[in-house]
Formats: sequence, C-alpha cells, structure tokens
Amino acid sequence: MDEPDLMHEERETRDAARLVLGLMALAALFFGLLSLGYGLRGPFVELGREGTVSWMFWKLDTLDRTALRAHPGGRVMWLVGSSVIRESFDEELVNQSLAERGSAWRVQKFGFNRGAAGLAAGLVAELPIQAGDKVVHNVAVGNLHTDWLRFANIPEERLVSLLTAGELLALKELSLQEKLSALVMIPEGYWRFRDEHMRGLTRLFAWPLWGGDMPKPKTKSYNLTFRTIERERKSPRSFANPTRYRLYQDLERTDLSPEQINTAGLERMRRLCEARGAELVLIEVPPTRLFQSQLMSPALQEVWDQWREDREVHYFPQIPEDDYFDLIHPNFRGRAALTPALVAWVEDPRRGAPTPLGDWTPPPHAASAEADLGLDLEADEEPE
Repeated sequence: MDEPDLMHEERETRDAARLVLGLMALAALFFGLLSLGYGLRGPFVELGREGTVSWMFWKLDTLDRTALRAHPGGRVMWLVGSSVIRESFDEELVNQSLAERGSAWRVQKFGFNRGAAGLAAGLVAELPIQAGDKVVHNVAVGNLHTDWLRFANIPEERLVSLLTAGELLALKELSLQEKLSALVMIPEGYWRFRDEHMRGLTRLFAWPLWGGDMPKPKTKSYNLTFRTIERERKSPRSFANPTRYRLYQDLERTDLSPEQINTAGLERMRRLCEARGAELVLIEVPPTRLFQSQLMSPALQEVWDQWREDREVHYFPQIPEDDYFDLIHPNFRGRAALTPALVAWVEDPRRGAPTPLGDWTPPPHAASAEADLGLDLEADEEPE
C-alpha cells in the first residue's frame, strides 16, 4: 500500500473517531439535559411521587422554616426513623397539645419505610437542626440483623440518596462490585427519581385514555401522616413454628459489630447532632407481645436488654395486641394511646422501662396459608 492510501486511511480513521466522540458527547449532553427533569420537583416526578424517601425530602423542601420556630421557645424535636415512628404518633395532634400547654417544643415527624439509623442519618444530615433541638430515633432489634441491607431489601437508589460516597465504600454488607455499581449511579437525581418520573409520565400520557380529571402534582400521602387500617390481612396472629418466619432472629442472625450499617449509622447521627449542639435520644416503641415472645430467641432477648440499657434507650408504653395493624406497627387505636404519651414525654422525658411479658402467653396457632410466611410488611408504594 502506497503512502497516499495510508494517509487516506488515517484521515478516515480520525474522522470516524471524531464522529464517535461527537456522538458520545451529544448523547451525554442529551442525557444530562434529560436528567434535569428527574429532580425532587421535576414536573413528572410531582405527578408520580410514591417513594417513601421521596416524600420525606418533599416534606423537608416544603417545610416553612419561619413557622417552624415561631412558637415561644422555638425548640424543635425531630422524630426521625422508621415507619414505626410514622404510625405511632399524630404530629398534628402532638403539636396542638404542646401549644395548649404553652410548651417551648414542637415536633416534626420524618418516618419512612425501613428508616433504620444507617439510612435515617442521611436524612438527619439534611434537616435544619439548631442548638438546643433534639433528634429522636426509634430502635428495633431487627435493625441489628446480619446483612441488614439484603434482609430489608434496600434498593441501590436509596443508598445513593442517603449515604455519602465514603459511607458507601465503608459498608461491610456490600461487595466491591456492588459498591462500584452504586458509586457510578450518577447523576444522583436521575437514579433517585427515575421510577417516579416514569410513573408521572405514564399518568399524563395515559390520561386521555383513562378519562377523568387531568393528573395533578401529588401533595398528600400516608407517608406524611400514617396509615388508617385496623389490621394487615397478611400479618400472622400466631405461629406453628416461629423459627420459619422471616423476622425470626437469634444471635447467629445478629451483627453486634460497630461496622454494622445501623450501628455505624447511630454513631454518625450522634456526631451530626453534637456538631449542631443538639441531643440524640433513642426510643423504643415496643412491638407486639407475640413478636417479643416468639420471634426473638431467649439469648437474643438478654443481649437486646443489655444493648438498650447501654444506650439509655427510652421506652414507650406497651399497647394491647389489637392496637397494632401487624407485628410492629400501631394502628389507629395504638396511635391514639401513644400520641398523648409522646406529649407527656416531650415535657418530661423519663426513660421508663420495658414492659415485662408477665403471664402473657401466645394464642393457640390457627392454621392458615399465611401464618409462617416471611412476608414483607412494608412497601414503598401507596396502598391500592
């Protein structure tokens, strides 16, 4: 091949490379522009919002920070944690009662599905906490489960939403491949809101076919308040063999190391509070007696008692079994009892003590198709 032919091939190769690079740059630009619509207040995200964490950031974004501290004293107690926090307390009634008492305190509730400390700390980092405030977080023995991320079925996008890159890399529960996969989920807004974006887009374009009113941005969700059901149909009322149930836990399934995601999350939360002159207080809203007696091994119960004592956990009252809608979440009756208990505790925060099971015995097992299934009792979607 003579020199002109070689020069011609080189030019063609350079031109092809430039074309490929140009197309890649255009694709990256297009994707970048497209991702701008995937933010918290993206138009299609507003139409399709359902994710439990997304609602927490929406509440934070719409929070009136002037009214937040307009009451005499201006102190705020931030209730941040799992869905148990969400279901246990009526924020509006608590603040109404505190106002009637002339209290210096008001509460803001941020309770989301699987909001254990390892994830809740990421939300605490975003809150407008000031010196003199308190951050109240609920603890549960299940949050110390070995390999908690898989046990709780935490999606990657939630990790990206609530953890820093350094915290992701430090997670002992993730393999190196999983860590790298999470770290390349950029831009963050796209991965955090892509499902809601597509859901909103679907609602809008399907609207002419479905009829009815034109879709509007969502501003209400049980994630901001609580659920109103009395009893979850799939929640077991007895066990033939509790060790088969997914929530059963013994010492072998418990990780007490300081690197465990939620133990490390508690430490991160404590540092965040100290840096802002706030106090971190841990509470327990106890699960059902059925849970305590059947789904924790005796050895684990002893370890859990000591764990709570070492961390000065505050105990809320044990409510009747019928006042839960499943094994751990209070229903409307339980909330009606726990809400005034919170008001009294805000004014006089005594630790109390766990309620002993005493003579309580589990009910006789009633055979059913659901009794021993390890069903996931929390969902990120709005109930149908």
